[in-house]
Amino acid sequence: MSLRQFAALAALISLTICTGTASATMPNLSQKPSQPSQATCLKWAQSQNSDALETWGTAEDGTSSRDVGVMRLTLYCLGDGVPVIVGATSSAGAMAAYCTEHASAGICGRHVKQATGFVFSPDGMTNAAESAETVRLGEKLTADALRRRFPGYKVRVAKGEDCLVCASVEGPAGSFGLDWTENGRTVTGLYTYDKGASDAFGNRNGGSLRDAVGARAVCDNGLEFGCESPKAKGFWYVVEENEKCSFAAETDKPVSIPACARIGGIRIYRPK
Repeated sequence: MSLRQFAALAALISLTICTGTASATMPNLSQKPSQPSQATCLKWAQSQNSDALETWGTAEDGTSSRDVGVMRLTLYCLGDGVPVIVGATSSAGAMAAYCTEHASAGICGRHVKQATGFVFSPDGMTNAAESAETVRLGEKLTADALRRRFPGYKVRVAKGEDCLVCASVEGPAGSFGLDWTENGRTVTGLYTYDKGASDAFGNRNGGSLRDAVGARAVCDNGLEFGCESPKAKGFWYVVEENEKCSFAAETDKPVSIPACARIGGIRIYRPK
């Protein structure tokens, strides 16, 4: 993009951008030029990695343009703030706040769709179509009580198969798994890989991992490779396996989440 093209694009987009503060979960940027000018800042912006350019190029309809990303980064280098829509992509919480104020924006469509199937929240799980079909973390719930609560579902209970005591539940609204304490009475964890499942923040299995956790998040290999929600401790998204979209976890450190990463499952537990 030439300086003349940049000036024209900046003039057009500056009419529609409001600015805010930068988020800690946005992609890292290299150090700004020591003597910022339109030329040096444009060169700096063009040198940023693809994750940064994609994030900074996000439009209200959910699409992304590299040229817009370069333009915004150039203006940021010259002293402008971070566009609100860019900050909104940093986490599920930021996006939820953005969509509260900009409900008509196209990017908010996938965050406000009516939930179906099992919906997971930080403290439990509920069938969106039948509120009585629910399980809460920490509640006392025996296997027999679980079967009564989910009539018409197939409930299988197991011991010692990668768990102390656990159950798999499958029926009309989908499937999920449940972990108990050793005595089989207190619920310690819930998880699902069902494609119809979603969370209370509007994310679905099979959806974008970056939409759920932001551009950077704490991830862990554990029993399964997953990334923790910035909204709640103990709320994890299992990363869908994809050889063409790989990234690695770092102990207790946020890592960059590639745009291609997808949610393979949801797992919640009560932090110790």
